Amino acid sequence: MRTPITTLQLPAHAATRLAMAAGQITANPYTETDAFAVQADAAAQLLDDGLASVLDRFAKGQIQSALFLRGVPVPQSLPRTPAASFHLLLAPQRTRAEAVLATVGARLGEIFAYREWDGGQLVQNRYPIAAHHGVQTASDASDLVLHTEACFTAYPPDFLALLGLRCDPAGEARTVVADIPRALALLTPAQRKILRDPLYVFPTDRGPHTHGGRRTTAPVPVLHDSGQGPVLEYSTLLSAISSAGVSTLTALEEALNRCALTVELGTGDLLLIDNRRTVHGRTTFHPTYDGSDRWIQRVLMLRQLPPSGRIVPDTRLAHYPTEYLKALALPV
Repeated sequence: MRTPITTLQLPAHAATRLAMAAGQITANPYTETDAFAVQADAAAQLLDDGLASVLDRFAKGQIQSALFLRGVPVPQSLPRTPAASFHLLLAPQRTRAEAVLATVGARLGEIFAYREWDGGQLVQNRYPIAAHHGVQTASDASDLVLHTEACFTAYPPDFLALLGLRCDPAGEARTVVADIPRALALLTPAQRKILRDPLYVFPTDRGPHTHGGRRTTAPVPVLHDSGQGPVLEYSTLLSAISSAGVSTLTALEEALNRCALTVELGTGDLLLIDNRRTVHGRTTFHPTYDGSDRWIQRVLMLRQLPPSGRIVPDTRLAHYPTEYLKALALPV
């Protein structure tokens, strides 16, 4: 039972229209946050009617939970893939793909960022970094476990968009997506009930609780209900504090794996993910760290911004593992 992914090869006229709309964005996404977002909102109204219709249907949950666009216009030439975190570079330069990514993203919702991630930049650049080897983060080359983005934070994104700038030269890196409703349908009613119990924790050396001699986060449910249906907050890194929780978590992981598909993000490929209906991850690959490695850009979207505005806090920060905080150059 595999996750369906709607794939759309952009017609030439739609790609041209997208490039023209993105060309209206002049603000720098890394230094002019508000202006960039406002211009992206305006550019999103200039898209080809066919593409706009598909994006609007996707945003409303009327088509599959992942949408794969091919032939998105990106620059013909790129600088070398950086060796350090993009927001820590002395002079980060725009690739000119940021405006294209933001134009599509803004059609789905309000672009936002977490204050503590990537220096609060609206466009996040993801590529392997040698110093992050062995840390569970998108800048590591080992597998990125299945998860819902920013699960258990106060403001999880409704959507995320991943744009391929440079593909993995070895062709090993694959983005993994799995449809949540289809996976939940594979579980029994009793198992879905157990997922609603506060039985699930993350191991962390900064956790306020202990279980089995290890420090952990506070126990929480992973499944709850909203006005739009069931919401799953999930990561393969979760563990359970009861035998029923352990067996149910295993059943959930197996169900998600049964529904999973992989896609390769090549240059000009854009993967849109409904974070309310999809878990995602990435397979292991072997970078060379020589400037030719895989490079993607990402934006996050909310259907409605919170009162605090476009740059929101990551409310889980106090309990992140120390090694993760160090890898992201965050205060320990």
